Amino acid sequence: MADRRVLVVEDEAIRLDWFRARFPEMDTTDDPAVAIDLLQRHQYDSLFLDQDLGRGDAVGRDVSTWLGAHRGVNPEMRIFVHSMNTVSAENIERELRASDRPVERIPFSSMVGPRG
Repeated sequence: MADRRVLVVEDEAIRLDWFRARFPEMDTTDDPAVAIDLLQRHQYDSLFLDQDLGRGDAVGRDVSTWLGAHRGVNPEMRIFVHSMNTVSAENIERELRASDRPVERIPFSSMVGPRG
């Protein structure tokens, strides 16, 4: 059985450390264009997607819009929207559901819990 591949689109170092502790072999980027390139080149089991990436106008929504238009790319990949930006996270979730993508919105604070 092949290793499970995880892609994390995130810009905050503390959050990335949390993900690395759970997925040591994950791919990560804070650039939507790089995320899209990785999605085209690799098969992923899971995508953790943040909205606000701290790179000017770059946002996680760029990735979700691209995924919505390219339904054949990683069609079985589970997508977890972990953004704390509630309005944007709901928009991403709605967009991905409209393209029949398996998506779940889990704010990062809910994933970490009270102990981090």
